[in-house]
Amino acid sequence: MFNNMTMIDIIDWDLANDNDNSIVKVAANELKTNTTVTEVRIWDKYIGPDGASALADALKINKTVTEIEIWGNYIGDEGVSALADALKVNTTLTHISIRTNRIKYDGAKALADALKVNTTLTHISIIDNYINKEGAKALADALKVNTTLMELYLMGNFIGDEGASALADALKVNKTLTNIDVSKNAIDNDGAKALADALKVNATLTNIDLEDNGIDDDGVAAIADALKVNCTLTKINLEDNDIGDYGAAVIADALKVNRTLMQINLKRNDIGEDGTAVIANVEKYRKDKFKEILLCLKHYNYSLYDAMSSYYKKNICDETLIELDDYIKDDYYDSDYEDSYKYGGLKRRSVTIKI
Repeated sequence: MFNNMTMIDIIDWDLANDNDNSIVKVAANELKTNTTVTEVRIWDKYIGPDGASALADALKINKTVTEIEIWGNYIGDEGVSALADALKVNTTLTHISIRTNRIKYDGAKALADALKVNTTLTHISIIDNYINKEGAKALADALKVNTTLMELYLMGNFIGDEGASALADALKVNKTLTNIDVSKNAIDNDGAKALADALKVNATLTNIDLEDNGIDDDGVAAIADALKVNCTLTKINLEDNDIGDYGAAVIADALKVNRTLMQINLKRNDIGEDGTAVIANVEKYRKDKFKEILLCLKHYNYSLYDAMSSYYKKNICDETLIELDDYIKDDYYDSDYEDSYKYGGLKRRSVTIKI
């Protein structure tokens, strides 16, 4: 059925009448003997735990599949537990993405148990599920002993400060993880401080995503302290938190001494002109290596040009390019938010400074 194919892509298949997952089961059965397919993608087909179990049985035998994406399929804890059992014996899979599948603690615990023994998986995405703090704790325990995982995506799992703190403890001893995404997880200052402590000693992480949490100036001050001593992180995303001008100032101080960070995203925070100017002043310290600072300026009742900080009006030079990001279109407003960005009523604008 799949001879000479390298991908099974069921994204566009019509499985509306496949109530018993017969099509998925046929595909899974073929995978048991197939020697060419390396990638499997099944999005939004509601295969449930039954379909996931069929795929898991195939993965216990298959020797060629390296990537599998099962998005929006309602596989739940039962389905992901079956996949986790397969991961304990599978020796070829490197990437697994099971986002939006109603996975809770039991499923996260099963995955964690698999990660303790699996030696090939490098990338796992559990985005938009419900693993909560207990699920994060289970995964953190696995990270303390796992020696192959490099990327972990946990966006939108409600792990909170306790879950973030557990992951932070794991990051203090883990030696392989380079990328972690804990955005949209209700992490406040306590979680941010715990992660900051981890960044002071972790020597492998290069990218951390903390977008859309509840981190304010107090939490970002701890992160800034960590950036003064961390020498591996190249990218940090702090977009859409509660960082103000003071937070911008402590970040600026850290950036004057940090020599490895290449990008920091501070869009959609509460940083005004004062905070913007003090971060922009980092240019003279980091012109050699620093690539992008993403900022958000808040202004009220000005035209787009008048909303430009006086700092930029006087200090734009050949080495610095100021450009509007995708939130603003056609000079005065974003087409998706026309009422919010009409001329004379600009509430927020974002600026990318490329150095």
